[in-house]
Amino acid sequence: MKYLLLILLLTSCSSLMPSLPTMSSEPAPVASTKTTQVMAETTATFSSWIYLSCLIVFVFPSMRAPITAFLKALFFILALPLELAHKHVTMLYNNKYNNGKEEN
Repeated sequence: MKYLLLILLLTSCSSLMPSLPTMSSEPAPVASTKTTQVMAETTATFSSWIYLSCLIVFVFPSMRAPITAFLKALFFILALPLELAHKHVTMLYNNKYNNGKEEN
């Protein structure tokens, strides 16, 4: 309940702030290909998933654990190739400059 009140307070305060100058609403011409359509749909789906997750977390605090577990698993899987690349680069550096000895 306190998060909902906080969100309402922040949105009401934003109406008091001076507005930023707007840019032209005419979009830049983009070639309409299948790839751009797929990217636009994917971006829209991903951003709507993020908004929905934030809404669920603030409205239903009991849903934080599953969403947090999913994000931890996702970032762990995304970090694996980077960790393996780091180990490989460290091994190459040690072989070239330290004659294969690892430093602590």
